[in-house]
Amino acid sequence: MSDPKDRISTDVIQPAKISMDRREVLKWLSLAGGSAWTASLLTRPHSVFAQTPDASTGDVVEGGTFQMGIADISSLNPFVSNSQQDSLILNLLYPAMGTLDKDSNRHPLLAESWETSEDGMTNTFHIREGFLWEDGTPVTAHDVKFTCDLEIEQQFSFKTAILAPVESIEVPDDYTVVFNMAQAVATFNYDVAFWFRIMPKHIWETIEDPKTYANEQPIGCGAFKLSRWSPSQFVELEARNDYDFPAVGRPPIIDSVIYRTYPDVNTLVLAFQNGDIDAVPQGLPVDSVDGVKENDEFEVVRNPSTGYNYIAPNIAENPHLANVQVRQAMAMGIDKDVILQFIFKGSAGKMITVVSPVLTAWFNPDVQDWPFDLEAGRQKLEEAGYTDTDDSGFVNVPEEFGGEDLVLRLSFAANNPNDQRIAAIVKENWEAMGIGIELDPQENNALYQRVRFDRDFELYLSGWGIVDNPPRHYYSTYHPSQYQPGSNNLTGIDIPEFSQLIEETHFNADMDSVREGVLRLQEMDHEFLPVFSLYYPEFDLAYNRRWQGFEVLPGSLLGIASWQSMVNINQTPE
Repeated sequence: MSDPKDRISTDVIQPAKISMDRREVLKWLSLAGGSAWTASLLTRPHSVFAQTPDASTGDVVEGGTFQMGIADISSLNPFVSNSQQDSLILNLLYPAMGTLDKDSNRHPLLAESWETSEDGMTNTFHIREGFLWEDGTPVTAHDVKFTCDLEIEQQFSFKTAILAPVESIEVPDDYTVVFNMAQAVATFNYDVAFWFRIMPKHIWETIEDPKTYANEQPIGCGAFKLSRWSPSQFVELEARNDYDFPAVGRPPIIDSVIYRTYPDVNTLVLAFQNGDIDAVPQGLPVDSVDGVKENDEFEVVRNPSTGYNYIAPNIAENPHLANVQVRQAMAMGIDKDVILQFIFKGSAGKMITVVSPVLTAWFNPDVQDWPFDLEAGRQKLEEAGYTDTDDSGFVNVPEEFGGEDLVLRLSFAANNPNDQRIAAIVKENWEAMGIGIELDPQENNALYQRVRFDRDFELYLSGWGIVDNPPRHYYSTYHPSQYQPGSNNLTGIDIPEFSQLIEETHFNADMDSVREGVLRLQEMDHEFLPVFSLYYPEFDLAYNRRWQGFEVLPGSLLGIASWQSMVNINQTPE
């Protein structure tokens, strides 16, 4: 096989489940500390990193280029990017203050430790010495403060909601940053540590418009640096061989990582099977899994996600979707069992609310799903004033809205075969109930802009990659204060009692009270339906066995492509 770099275009940018009632759940949480996840919210006096292979044993072959296949990236600007494929790259360039292990426990990374005052009003992070930006400048607490201050000022993304309770940020010395809180949030350190990639103050403070800055020549402090980038073809990251990455005390073992972009997942899988790439980090299509497993050259790892997939209704902009009874009727018109059985064939689980059963410390087992019942759904629509008055087969909207047939547009990514099949099933379900559906497949990046920034959609089929902090997720995704362009709140739901409970649960220093709030929120979630929660995926991640040393982390946002894997993977000895 030819050298992987010889196959690259020269048109590049080169930079300088629990069976318990609620009382039992709360008792269990109190006694067990709420699971390993909840234990990770507490201050950890040490860091836990990936095991470091010992080259002296002769089992490690140094060097080589590892290649992965992904969908096209949207941006290398860490402030505005929010796609999974962007994150795979950016996580290697810009470490956060915290990281997670294979059990979803949080540990310090760029930070050395953190602690919270007894009243929850002060959160202090101690930054680890030894991290260096690519130009040799040390990473300090000033970079952390700058990153968070700029997020507050510019309101780039859902992360703004994480910082909403912050009153001020202080830097008492170069390696200490203090967040003074206007409101206590029990999970604040957890979120700030994991979600904020720290940016170099001395670089970004000179950028006139950070929202539109392309960041084609990123200066990071990770174990890799950008080497070459050919838009819509590949991104290559080169190991910083002159830099002992503080997390492991040495450079990566490999020379470089190449992310090749493909227009659709089937083409990507074919490239993997042909040996053109070494890994499928975001999961194989269900129909491809058995074929890949049959080949002894490949390893397939089943990896459950803490995220979930959903259909988001544009509640703020569409008066029919704003009607709770209409949404309840539509919930009874989704055959989730068919979706799980015929599309995923056992590689997904049913979602009832936005809190996954995988999150045992937060999941409310008392909440039951809406039944798939088309006749009950039609009756619910009739109660709401939606009946088929012209015998068209579709219900008509009330006369105050014009009286025409109720037809809704369902948008989804055209390059996702699972979403294509789900959309077809849901269309058949809802039309059998009397609601017309227009399928609207879109190119992924264009759809991202249209939905997240322009709010130009009626129904949007998509998913969240990591959702392991439900109180913050409810706030950033379903509280009306967070409904703005670029945010995670896509639906604009605004029901006072729902919003009030979200706020009381999020802004709360008492973890027992937070847990109780999340259990109650799931009851309201089921009633008010901010989204139609569908399923949580279990990803079949694949790599070629000519590589070894992977540490599998939860979901596809990290999976086999995290920094822990990339600094440790090496070629399997022959």
